[in-house]
Amino acid sequence: MATKSRTKSKAKAKSSGKVEPAQTTAEDQYDENETQEGLWDDPGVIIDAVKVVQNEFEGLRLRFQEDFEQGYQLQPYEPKSGYESYTSSAPKNFFDKIVDGVNRAALTVHVNTGEEALEEERADANEAELFLEGAFNHIDRLGRKTRQKALRRQLAFFSGIRGWIVMRTLVYVPKDETETRFDVKVWDPMHVYWEDGVDGAIWVAHQRKATRSQIYSEYGVKIEGKDGMVTDFWTEDQNMVLVDSTWLKEPTDHNIGHVPIFIGNVGDMPDIQNKDFSGDNIGVHNTLEYQGESVWTAARGVIEPRNRYISQLMDTAKRSVAGSLVHKSPKGDKKIKGDPYASFQAIPIEEGESIEPLELPTAPPETAAILGLLDHDWQQSTLPYPLAYGGSSAAESGRALAIRIEATRSAYSPRTHLLREAYQWLSEELLSQFANTKIGNKKIELYGDNPMTDEFFRNGYEPKDIKGDWIVDVIVEPRLPRDEQVEIEMALAASSPRGEGRQPLMSTGSARRDIMKLKNPDLEEQKVLAEEGKEIPPIKYRRIANAVAEQGDPEGAKLVMEWLEGEELKNRKALEAEGAPSVQAAPQQTETAPPSEDEMAIVEAVMNALVEYGREDLAQELAGALDGTQPPRDGLIEEIMQILGEINPELAQAFMIALGGGQAAGA
Repeated sequence: MATKSRTKSKAKAKSSGKVEPAQTTAEDQYDENETQEGLWDDPGVIIDAVKVVQNEFEGLRLRFQEDFEQGYQLQPYEPKSGYESYTSSAPKNFFDKIVDGVNRAALTVHVNTGEEALEEERADANEAELFLEGAFNHIDRLGRKTRQKALRRQLAFFSGIRGWIVMRTLVYVPKDETETRFDVKVWDPMHVYWEDGVDGAIWVAHQRKATRSQIYSEYGVKIEGKDGMVTDFWTEDQNMVLVDSTWLKEPTDHNIGHVPIFIGNVGDMPDIQNKDFSGDNIGVHNTLEYQGESVWTAARGVIEPRNRYISQLMDTAKRSVAGSLVHKSPKGDKKIKGDPYASFQAIPIEEGESIEPLELPTAPPETAAILGLLDHDWQQSTLPYPLAYGGSSAAESGRALAIRIEATRSAYSPRTHLLREAYQWLSEELLSQFANTKIGNKKIELYGDNPMTDEFFRNGYEPKDIKGDWIVDVIVEPRLPRDEQVEIEMALAASSPRGEGRQPLMSTGSARRDIMKLKNPDLEEQKVLAEEGKEIPPIKYRRIANAVAEQGDPEGAKLVMEWLEGEELKNRKALEAEGAPSVQAAPQQTETAPPSEDEMAIVEAVMNALVEYGREDLAQELAGALDGTQPPRDGLIEEIMQILGEINPELAQAFMIALGGGQAAGA
């Protein structure tokens, strides 16, 4: 897009709200070698610049309107007077299906850290993820106060109906308030105009009609008339708001460092130029109408012909139910009285007269072929039926089903890709603006469900808590019909060694994420490790003893524990004979030998890890179990192993080996 303001007419603001000729324009004032300071001090220049771009966007805006009327509003097909009208609901059904699929897609936000990141850096990244999860909840709560749909639902809707997403994001503390506000507005691309430069948008403007009371409520300004055109205008440095062509908010520094507005579109079409540059529309805006297509991109030309042909068939069917009659008479002036098709009716006619049926109209033989072609094009341009709508016409092989599923995925992917870009931008924008001390002393309490543990959290945040200039990765995966058995087999094949000495194609974690499409593969790995830990003999048989005791059989539980202690004693003696270290801690009511230096090193490392994790209570419990001063509780080792698996898998493995060699206090 062009990098200079191309204002043609000259205007200046009047207090009456009218735009009249002025002496300077944005083109006159703008110099590529100078800053834009003072460029937008004249409301007339702003309005004029918006009008120029508005004209350039006209083709795109006409497409927006046509799509809404034809595909979403289902504007009725209008035949000639007296003929049947059929308007298919298929375009709206298709739209709803796509938007619903985008809404239900699995969305995962991950704050990236390098492979060599320290534990502290990983902890900061995890905290940033919690911050974002809470911020998204905060945004939706604010939206509900003004009858707005959840942010994600708005983005999905506009990605489908417009093929564009525009989102303005501000993080600030409102006047006379103490809590930070995450102010995110999704704007209809129909009324958003912008001009691109080398480093992004030079300016972005959003226009809307607002009533006098709405303007006064928002800006404390009384206007003449019942309503006015509000223009919210953003540059890299400032924000200003106009009603018609007078200030509601004079140019004000926002201190963000860039235009805080995301503008993205569906599809892969870049900015391209026509073969000539004739006319007033200079640059690439003359092809903008072909970018960011709606869900009806490929099917747009099929909607009207389908409605027309089916309407014509309905006409034919209607006329064939009770066709017309011809009353022939010498003078041609006879008329059949009453309903000629009424039962048991005698129709008198005179000599020389006759009543004959008019030949019924029939559909031409090509009709079926034409309708078949239109239906075929509709299928190719939308979603495969009936798979995408929850059904199947016949039993299909796994390969055939996979092909049809992939066809369904291709209809969703352009919009999920745009949603991914929007949430990636939003996440980084929220983090950077909150950490930016130039825009206020911010603090906020956020809550939600921890995506790592599915547990509820409630945390307070200040700018200093956002440590690091984070890069955020977002995955949006549509929930489609899937052959889970095939995916399991593929994951096992990809993560298994390919022969002696050969590495697997991918790690187990990657297979869980990329093939099985698990939302949180790390959490799944922790669950697997915890299950493996439960099968360690000391842990397993203590669980058995506890279960037997809970079933009312204390003697049976005692026998299990006695057997286990005997097995542990034999194993410990065998390991000591081989010179292997063991972690010794006496079972309840028994005495043990002091631990060796190797054992103490493992135990101390585990305790230090627990303290750093914030679970000093578990470290104390473990110490008491090891020195015999505190009876170990059921599930202690399992809980410790789960935490170690999360923060230090190597230490977890060493601790597990040590436990298997000797004791398992508290398991």
